[in-house]
Amino acid sequence: MGHRFDSSIEKLNQALAIVPNWTPALVEKMKVVLGVFDWDQAQDIANRILHNAENLEAHRFKILYLLCKEGNIESTRKLLEEFLYLCKKHEPHNSKYFVENGRLFSQLASFSPPIMTEAMKFIKYATELQIDNAEFVAEIGRIYLLMGKTKEAHQEFKLATDMDNTSIAALYGKS
Repeated sequence: MGHRFDSSIEKLNQALAIVPNWTPALVEKMKVVLGVFDWDQAQDIANRILHNAENLEAHRFKILYLLCKEGNIESTRKLLEEFLYLCKKHEPHNSKYFVENGRLFSQLASFSPPIMTEAMKFIKYATELQIDNAEFVAEIGRIYLLMGKTKEAHQEFKLATDMDNTSIAALYGKS
């Protein structure tokens, strides 16, 4: 498997030799080096990407780095606020992207109320975009469960089942 990563990095380096700041290649290289657990090189690449452009994937990586590698909750919370703003700016109608990010950060930081609160904002924005999506409402319920707020979770799951009584996530109270 290491050979595949080496080969991928080599091909990405070739592309970057031709176009040094080509964001798609840099983003892919960031993901590949993270795949071999080279957090520091991935961090350097993310900084290089962000020096040239606002890039959601690089911002998301920086949040992952702060949360998973450094465990810096307050800095993570601040970056999540900024990331939510950038997502609204660059992906204002992509409700699934908001849910994906909210789910990701809530699963990684279920131990941290400030991060859970920020993750909830992503899901709530998605429900504003798709007010009739029972799966998104059930996801809010799941986050409330992770936060230990069972009463609020029950209300969200009930709302989700009222919206769609065939929603497995709502019926089981999880997604």
